[in-house]
Amino acid sequence: MKTKSYLIFAFLFSLSILSAKTPLTDEAKSIAELNYLAGLESDNEGLRGSSAYFLGEINSSKAVIPLMRLLRNDESECVRTVAALSLIKLKDARGVYLVKKAIEFNDSEKVRDRCERFYAAFLLDERAKKIESDIEQFAGVFK
Repeated sequence: MKTKSYLIFAFLFSLSILSAKTPLTDEAKSIAELNYLAGLESDNEGLRGSSAYFLGEINSSKAVIPLMRLLRNDESECVRTVAALSLIKLKDARGVYLVKKAIEFNDSEKVRDRCERFYAAFLLDERAKKIESDIEQFAGVFK
C-alpha cells in the first residue's frame, strides 16, 4: 500500500511540474529531485523509469551516479534505456562515457541500440554547437 501511495504521489507531482507555466522554484526543484532520487530505489519498474526520466528533465546533477548504477545493473531494459537517455540529457562526462561503453558491453541488444542512438544524437548536438560558435566568431570578424 505504501508503494502504491508513493507511486500516485510521484505521478501527480510529475503532472504538476509538466503543467506548470512558470519555472520551478529552487525549493520545488529540490523537493522533486529528492522524490525522484528516492523513486530510483523503488521495487516498482514504472516508478524507477519515470523517476529516471524526470531527473533528466530537471537536469539533476545529483542523479548522475544513481542513473549510472541503473544503466549498469537494473534488470529492466526499459529502465536501463531511460537511465541512458537521462544521462545523455545531463551531459555529465561520466554518464556520457558510460552510455558510450554500454553500446559495446550492455547485455541487451535493445539497450545497446538505444544507447548508440542517444550517443549519436549527443555527438551531433555537440558538433552543431561548435559550428554555431564558429559561425558567430567568423561573423564577428566582419562587423
